[in-house]
Amino acid sequence: MDNVHDVSANEWSDQVQALQRQLHIEQTARQHAERRVAEFEAMVQGMPKAFYLCTDGTMICANEAARRMLGLLVSGPLDQGCADLMEQVNPRDAETGEPLTTGDTSSAWVREHAATPMRILLHHAETGEEHMVRVWTAPVVVNGDPIGTVTCGIDMTDEYRTETHRSILSHITEHINTPLDVATRLKHLLQIVVPALADLCLIQTLTERNHLGMTVLTHRDPAREAHLLPQIAREHQSPANLEAVVRAIQTGRTLHYERLSATNQPNLAHEAAYLTIAPPWPITSLISVPLQARGRPIGMLTCITDQSRRHYGALDVAFLSDIAWRVGLALDTASILEQTQESCALAEEMAERIGRLQQITAALAGKLTVEAVIDIMVTQVIAATQAQAGAFLQLNGQEIDVVLAQGYPDEHIARWQRFSLDTPMPAAVGIRDHLPIWLESGDLAHARFPQLTSMPSNHQAWAILPLHAGEHAIGALVLSFAEQRSFSNEDRAFMLALAQQCSQAFERSSLYEAEQHARTVAEDAVRQRDQMFSLVSHDLKTPLATIQSYIYLLQQRLKKSDKLDLERLAQGLDNIGTATKRIASQVEELLDIASLQAGQPIKMNREPYDLGRLVQRAVNTYQQMSNWHRIILDVPDSPMIVPIDVLRLERVLGNLLSNAMKYSPDGGDVHITITRTRADTSEWIVLSVQDEGIGIPPDELPTIFNAFQRGSNIEHYVAGSGLGLASTRQIVEHHGGRIYAESQPDKGSTFTIWLPVGHTEV
Repeated sequence: MDNVHDVSANEWSDQVQALQRQLHIEQTARQHAERRVAEFEAMVQGMPKAFYLCTDGTMICANEAARRMLGLLVSGPLDQGCADLMEQVNPRDAETGEPLTTGDTSSAWVREHAATPMRILLHHAETGEEHMVRVWTAPVVVNGDPIGTVTCGIDMTDEYRTETHRSILSHITEHINTPLDVATRLKHLLQIVVPALADLCLIQTLTERNHLGMTVLTHRDPAREAHLLPQIAREHQSPANLEAVVRAIQTGRTLHYERLSATNQPNLAHEAAYLTIAPPWPITSLISVPLQARGRPIGMLTCITDQSRRHYGALDVAFLSDIAWRVGLALDTASILEQTQESCALAEEMAERIGRLQQITAALAGKLTVEAVIDIMVTQVIAATQAQAGAFLQLNGQEIDVVLAQGYPDEHIARWQRFSLDTPMPAAVGIRDHLPIWLESGDLAHARFPQLTSMPSNHQAWAILPLHAGEHAIGALVLSFAEQRSFSNEDRAFMLALAQQCSQAFERSSLYEAEQHARTVAEDAVRQRDQMFSLVSHDLKTPLATIQSYIYLLQQRLKKSDKLDLERLAQGLDNIGTATKRIASQVEELLDIASLQAGQPIKMNREPYDLGRLVQRAVNTYQQMSNWHRIILDVPDSPMIVPIDVLRLERVLGNLLSNAMKYSPDGGDVHITITRTRADTSEWIVLSVQDEGIGIPPDELPTIFNAFQRGSNIEHYVAGSGLGLASTRQIVEHHGGRIYAESQPDKGSTFTIWLPVGHTEV
């Protein structure tokens, strides 16, 4: 038994020793492993490259470089799931832009890409900044089975940004000076910056007059871009917002907000430049740099990040300032080129306008009549100004007449053929105030002149150019244009120069026509004077010859006989008296006409007198002068008392009876009637003298009572001065009456006189 016990004890001792040795070996191995792990960890932590180990979908090891690159805690345990980490850093293939998922870390994928480094874009888990990383991934294999992955990476963000900046500048340089319009070029530029550098990029420019010019924007998300465009349009409808943006641009300050969140984003409201670009979603970072040209602010370039969660640093500010400098230089070059082109175009246009002006001036100078001048004024001015329609309106006293119009509907011309100078219409106001009126749109025209309700719908702009000679208003030229237009200073100066030339030509032609008319009147007056002297001398010769012959006969009888024949003496004296009365009547007639032509009224000696008695005496006298005419008198038995100048009315009856006989060369009856009537609440005596002679041509009836006017059908074979009817009308009108003539060729004429019974002063 002792032997058995000894054997068991020995075995136990051996086992214990073996266990101790095994434990020592394990402790030594563990210490060695721990030392190796510590050495491995020290080696990993000391690596400048990022290094991390993942098993079972969990990161179990990462050095400080990896932690900083990924945005993890620098110290502390790692229990970050790979799926959660992938969601935070949002890795994307830098070559394709496609996102990487946890499935991309499977053993098959790792084995396939183990020998190929990849460039990955990822966001820092803490700051959200975008980094460019070059990584190598390899599987961890135990006993032939992959249990995880080990990844090494190098942060190449600075190199990536440098490369990106170089590429952006290269593309900007390529597109900024293309021969496209400025807005298209700026749009291309923004599409280069987005999404490489920003999620939203916007450019706002100032005009030469410091007004807000173009606004061009691009967002990486077309839906968000479509949302911002109407928002900015609404903001720009406010003059206060526009003024605030202009002031912000004029400051020339650079705005840089590296980190923005829901808490500090509202604080941007005080920045005027941000008022018109504030998107309704959270943004991450913002840079706004001024665009300058020759030291003057001409706009602003703004870059914003939202979806990419990128934060702008000082390097980005410097780079965007470089882009802004290039854009400002390009805008300034484009502005100088545009101004040069505009100057050339303006010079060409001015040369063309000067040519048109000279052409119209030459055409106007060659026209002497007002009608010809007006035709050129309307037709050639319309062509020179490229108007759709035009009209010349002439001022006549307090009325405005449309003398000539072209291009307007007939109903429009008919409605405004004549209107008062007091009418609140553009042409009347322009003529009255001697000022041009420029109506650049239909809305402006209706707002200023609400009475404009009948304007042609195809006319959208108007120019009213008053014409005047010194202080004397002539009228106006009205020009209508088919499209709304802004009348530039050059346009206005050109049209006013045309109006001045038209005014001078119209005044010159008016003076010429007036001079021609005055010359014609003077020549007519001289001709009429000579004719009058000839006719009057001819008319006076007859009674003078009668007087001379009777005086001679009486003298001869006195010499032959001492005894006087009283009857013959009385008859001779009566004939002398009659001839003398005829001379006196003609002299009085001449004196009356001379007084009226000198603007002096005839002095009437009116008294109540029986018109029938006066007519009877005239009939007795003129019946003795002709044996071929019979004067038939139809006078009421009762007296026809009327206030008259007896001598002058006797002359009237003599003229009418003399004409009735002269213009009835073949003889015939002459009817004289006197009636009493009532008209216009007044009582009148109506006297008519009707003959059966050759009559008066119908077209000469309206002028038969003018001085020196005689019927063309008798003036060559019936003597007369042409003063009788003119004197007759003046005497009748000075009695408050009226006279008119009716006639039919070859059937005779009727002259009717209306004399008021009541005493009327004229």
